[in-house]
Amino acid sequence: MKVLLTNDDGIQATGLEELRRALLRVPDIQLAVIAPDSNRSATARSITTRRPLWVEEIPFEDGTSGFATDGTPVDCVRFAALEGVVLGIPAIAVSQQSVKKEMDFRLGREFDFE
Repeated sequence: MKVLLTNDDGIQATGLEELRRALLRVPDIQLAVIAPDSNRSATARSITTRRPLWVEEIPFEDGTSGFATDGTPVDCVRFAALEGVVLGIPAIAVSQQSVKKEMDFRLGREFDFE
C-alpha cells in the first residue's frame, strides 16, 4: 500500500520522525515523506498559486529519504499525487499531529476555575 506522510510542522519535526519510524515497521507499505521545509502551522488549507515551488530530497539518518518543499501542507499532498512522482497516487495520507504542551499550560492558566 502506498502511504504519504506529511505535516505542517516541517520535515525536521520530532513527531514526523517518530511516526515515520513507526510506519517503516509496518509490512507491505511504500512510504513517501513529503513535508514543508519549515514550520507552516496554521496554513494547512492554503495552497501556493502565484510562484513556483521547489522540492528538495532530504536524507534521513537511517539511509532513507523524504522530500521538503517551500510550500504548504496541501502543496505537499498535491506534489505526492502527481502521477509518477515519488509513489504515484497514495492510497492513504497520514499527518503528524502536534501536541503543544506550552499552549496547554497557558490555556490552563487562563481558564483557572475555582
